[in-house]
Amino acid sequence: MEKDTFYNFRPTDEVGNYVKFDDVNRRMMVKITTRLTSYPEDYALIRYEDVKDAELTEDGGIRVLVSVGGDRVIPVSRRHPKEALTILSRIRTIGFKL
Repeated sequence: MEKDTFYNFRPTDEVGNYVKFDDVNRRMMVKITTRLTSYPEDYALIRYEDVKDAELTEDGGIRVLVSVGGDRVIPVSRRHPKEALTILSRIRTIGFKL
């Protein structure tokens, strides 16, 4: 099995500047923050089957609850609440895609 890398990630859908979905290989690349700062620091690849749920955080971001590797926080700006809801909705439907 090929290890997930950013080089072979080919998105089929993109939501804002924060999340890219690869529905063919069933994974997503998210811009994440760390607990020490609220600024975007890195990207993470998450397999669809590892996603348990997603929820809005108090500061307007989205916490993706995953079963492997710890939860991830996507730093969506408070100025874009519609984008946050779109991302949240899209993440919650990935488990149902064939």
